[in-house]
Amino acid sequence: MKGKELNFRKIIVSLLLIYFSFILVKQEMSMVRLNAEARSASIEFQKVKATEEQSRAQLEESKTNPKSFAERQAREKLGYIKPNETPVMPKYNNK
Repeated sequence: MKGKELNFRKIIVSLLLIYFSFILVKQEMSMVRLNAEARSASIEFQKVKATEEQSRAQLEESKTNPKSFAERQAREKLGYIKPNETPVMPKYNNK
């Protein structure tokens, strides 16, 4: 009778060890996933912060020198050129 009771305890202890090992592995996998998401969010935050700083600089420039700012925006975004200027097109390699 004592031998069966000892085997039963070994089985219970083994099952508990397996169960807790499974939980530990599952938690470790969750931590890896959350750390990856945190890194991704941090990178995205840095991009947004850089865009905000650029927007603030543009806003400040538009307030201090509106004519120059408007001209630069028209040239960059709309491709405007002044009279007697020669437009320069970048060469792209399609590889």
